[in-house]
Amino acid sequence: VLEYLLKEAPLGVVNYWGGEPGRTVVYRAVAENPYKPKLIVNGPLTGVAVIDGDSIDSSLSEVSEALAMEVLMYDQQLCSSPTMALFIGNYERAIQLAKEVSKHLDILGSSYEIEVSEGWLYNLNTLRKALEFQGAKVFRSDDPRNPYTVVVSKSKSSFTGLRLVPLDLHSRKRFLEIIVVNDLIDCVKLIKELPRTTGYAGVDRVQTVALWVHERKASYYVRKLASAGVYRVVPLGESFLRTPREPYDGEYIPRYFTYTSYFRVRRSV
Repeated sequence: VLEYLLKEAPLGVVNYWGGEPGRTVVYRAVAENPYKPKLIVNGPLTGVAVIDGDSIDSSLSEVSEALAMEVLMYDQQLCSSPTMALFIGNYERAIQLAKEVSKHLDILGSSYEIEVSEGWLYNLNTLRKALEFQGAKVFRSDDPRNPYTVVVSKSKSSFTGLRLVPLDLHSRKRFLEIIVVNDLIDCVKLIKELPRTTGYAGVDRVQTVALWVHERKASYYVRKLASAGVYRVVPLGESFLRTPREPYDGEYIPRYFTYTSYFRVRRSV
C-alpha cells in the first residue's frame, strides 16, 4: 500500500519525518510518481543548551534544575531535546553546574524511572570510561532505573577522541555533555559542526537552542545563533513547548497544500 501511495497515487504533498535509510527510499519512490507531488522532509534533529556563565551568578539552582528537566523530558527523544550544553565561562564554574544538574537529575529522575537492558547499561559504562580516558569529568548514577550521565569537556567534545562509540546519539538517554567554551563564537562553531562530530552523527542539524542569558544580551545571542542555522531559540526549560504559530523546522507546512493563482483583467481602452 505504501509503495503504491508513493509511486502511483494522485498525491499533492508527501511529508516524511525521519532519517536514513528511509529518507532515500521515499525520495526515489516519489520521484517515480507521475503526479509529481511535493516532497517535504523533516530529518532527524537535536537540541543544544547555551548558557552564559555570567548570567547564573544568583541562579545556579534554577538553571541546573531547568537543564535537568530538559534532559529528563521524554528522555531526550524529541528533536528539540538538548544532548549537548555549551557553557561560556570557566571550567570550575562548569563543574559546579554539572554537580547541581546531577543533583536535580538524581532527585527528579528517581520519580521517572526507566527500564533499560543489561547490554545497554554495559555499553553506557563502557562509554563513560572511554570519555574519562579522554580527560572528561563524568558525573553518573549507578541506579539502573535512573542512569543519568553528565560529562564536562574542555573546548571541544570528548567524543572526538573516540574511535568507537558504544551508544550512539539516538540510543543515549539522560546523557548530557557540557562543553566549556570561551565565547559565543565558539558556540556557533560547535553548533554548526555538531552533525559531523563523533558521537553526534545521525542528525541533520541543531533544531533548538535552549538559551540562558541576561535579557540585555538576548538579542545579540539570538542573531548570532541564527547564523548557525538553528530553527528555534527558546528559554532554557522550554525546548519541548511548541506553540501553534511556530513553523516546523523552519517551514510553514500548510503553505505546501495551497498555491497562488494569478488573474488579470483586460484594461479598458
